[in-house]
Amino acid sequence: MTALRTTWPRRVVAAVPVALVAVAMLAPTARAEVGIAGTVRNATTAEPAGGVPVRIVYFDDQGQVGTDRATTDAEGAFSVVPPAAATGYQTVVEHDGAEFAGVATQLLDGQPSVTTIDVFDTTDEPKDVAVTDWVVWIDTDPESGKWAVQQDFGWTNAGDTAYIGAGGTVTVPMPTGAGNIQFLGTFLEQQGDVADGAYVSTAPIVPGDTSATIRYVDDALPALTLPVTFTVRSFSLYVPMGVQAQGTGLRLAGTQSDQGVSYQVYTADRMTPGDELRVVLSEAAAPEGEGDAIAYLLIGVAIVAAIAAAAFFLLGRRRSREAPRGGPKKARPAQPQRARASGARGSQPTKTRPSNGHRPARPRLTAEIRDDDEEVQLLIDEIAALDLSFEKELIDERTYRRLRVAAKDRLLEARDTARSSR
Repeated sequence: MTALRTTWPRRVVAAVPVALVAVAMLAPTARAEVGIAGTVRNATTAEPAGGVPVRIVYFDDQGQVGTDRATTDAEGAFSVVPPAAATGYQTVVEHDGAEFAGVATQLLDGQPSVTTIDVFDTTDEPKDVAVTDWVVWIDTDPESGKWAVQQDFGWTNAGDTAYIGAGGTVTVPMPTGAGNIQFLGTFLEQQGDVADGAYVSTAPIVPGDTSATIRYVDDALPALTLPVTFTVRSFSLYVPMGVQAQGTGLRLAGTQSDQGVSYQVYTADRMTPGDELRVVLSEAAAPEGEGDAIAYLLIGVAIVAAIAAAAFFLLGRRRSREAPRGGPKKARPAQPQRARASGARGSQPTKTRPSNGHRPARPRLTAEIRDDDEEVQLLIDEIAALDLSFEKELIDERTYRRLRVAAKDRLLEARDTARSSR
């Protein structure tokens, strides 16, 4: 998988265990001991958050190197002195039954660090939260060759409180064989717990827009259970060609290529809290072996033969109607040449609109195509034979459209040749 059509990467790569380590690796030198001055603000009330506990996690480029704890004063302020080995830190504030993580921050040599952390009052009512974009990708993991499942979530919280839910904010069921679990976004900043066949996130969904990703691999192509916690405005399921997806309310919306891989795209109707989408995935049977190849070759030969027979039949009927019934055929008077203005309607070939849904109608003759242009008429009859074969379900739609486009191109070329020879 590659990058999403959003601002965060779709493929969860680089098995970075925590975001803190990545920030710590940016510190080039050892840091002299300086203080960290922080302020905690209640963004729901726009007031300082006094008397709340703060945990400060220190780390270097190898991982965590220690923690500190503090409590904010009446103005929401706190201060600590990090250990000399620390090259970065992150603050976690407990407020109203939830933990709010600050941004992982690098410590600079000889410079104090100032940070502000916003917290929100909390709610377990999901009415202000909606899923703006929920994308599920099914793919093959390039490293292990196993099936990979990735779910990308985008939320918007239109209220002024943070949603925490009763037993967690989001639950993502996973098969028993799920492994190599990776995270991005909110799931990485505040990792939840994996228990009883599901990943449960405890990260609050704060006002505004947030995103998160979870990815895992499995030996077998899994069946997906997708519980709906919030109103879902957009849901998409991407499965590679050769994999079929079935589920109530799931419908095929088209195909899309991504980094050279073709996917079938499924969508679902608007989903509301309490719904549950169950998706069954299966590999479509593909022809294998020499016997199957010969069978498909014979079917192709039969289709071509049927089309050719129909074309010659129609051509024979046309010629029989045009044959003279007695005496020499009367000479046709010469047609006067007309000057045509540029852009005049008569100078363009007649366009045809599809008839009966996706089936194109037989092309019409224009004044520029004479009845005795046999090559042109033969190609027209060939197209008519293709239409007839498709209507009789002798050929599939994909083959029909490919052959018809090729025949139409030859028709246009023959028409131009006939026109230039006059």
